[in-house]
Amino acid sequence: MASLQNADPALREYILKHSLTQIFQALLTGLCVSCPESPLHFLERKIVSIQENRDTAEIDWHTCVDDPEQVAVTSLAGSMVHDIFGKRDDTLFLSHLFEKAYSCYRIRLTNMCFKAWKRFIWNKRKEARELTLKMETAERHYIQRGLRVALCKWVEWVQVCKRRQNDAMKKIQRVWNAIHCKIVISA
Repeated sequence: MASLQNADPALREYILKHSLTQIFQALLTGLCVSCPESPLHFLERKIVSIQENRDTAEIDWHTCVDDPEQVAVTSLAGSMVHDIFGKRDDTLFLSHLFEKAYSCYRIRLTNMCFKAWKRFIWNKRKEARELTLKMETAERHYIQRGLRVALCKWVEWVQVCKRRQNDAMKKIQRVWNAIHCKIVISA
């Protein structure tokens, strides 16, 4: 009854209200088990008996089987009928179950994709932060190294200047001492 899956909800309610799937199952099972010479007369007789009963809620798939000794055949026919029609009222709600399952699956896939996208963006941002941190560290290292080199050159220059100054002071001191000695001796 794949055509009922896309049927109008009013039609579904009508089929449920009048137990049409159970009636069709019972009639088909009776036909499969009895295999009458005239299937139309068999169906007509069974429909009349169902109308006389007027209790369509109690109709089961083995209601139209005449011979109670054909239980094994009835079970086989019943399983065939269940394969054709599905279980009681299953065919009417099968599309809803498919819709519900598809909706659940779609939501799960959407959540999975959204979470994967969030994780991807988070990893990209984390990598960008790490790269920025590494670049800042490298820039500080470069600047400090440049400053250290400049400082080392300046320290060397200061030491050279101090050495020259000390040498000059020593020469001036010697000259002063020599002049001072001459003045003392000449006095």
